[in-house]
Amino acid sequence: MLNDLITGMLYLYLPGLAVVSIVALPAALALGRLSPTPWKESSILIVGLSFCGYVVGVVAGNSRSPITETLLTAMIGLMTGLVAYVHAKESVKTQGLRTLSSVALIALLSAMVLGLLIGGTYKKRFDAYQKEEERYGIYFSQLVIPLCLEEQKRLIAGSEVKTDMCAAVKAAFPARMPTKQPLSPKGS
Repeated sequence: MLNDLITGMLYLYLPGLAVVSIVALPAALALGRLSPTPWKESSILIVGLSFCGYVVGVVAGNSRSPITETLLTAMIGLMTGLVAYVHAKESVKTQGLRTLSSVALIALLSAMVLGLLIGGTYKKRFDAYQKEEERYGIYFSQLVIPLCLEEQKRLIAGSEVKTDMCAAVKAAFPARMPTKQPLSPKGS
């Protein structure tokens, strides 16, 4: 349980923290120089949108479902529409909001792109692991089990075994083989 928590933090939380730091810190500093709005409140929005962009990017990059493409497109469209609306307003009050919305959109999209890259890496790693497991399953069921069963039959029948088939298979694939020794004719 604790191992899963630590692994999850290493593979999901730390890259997210890095992405948000890389994206939000420069965006918040730029916003502090460009915008007349209070810097602390704007920075919280930037960090929140960066983290949201990262999460959506990782989910979309790691997913095989077409619904994630729709979600990604909808989120980008909504944020772009909001920024366009704010920029279309002619009010003096919206000047700080224009800058804030532009920087927030840039931070969101930048974090989303980095999240997509990280999610794609997770997907590629999982696909490679799944292919390896399938290959090993075929190898085990078509080679290892028949060879070891034949050896066990010979040992039980009292025949002399000239080669140790199970040991040869274990030597070829030591990390994946079970550690139990074949049964001897005596049953020990």
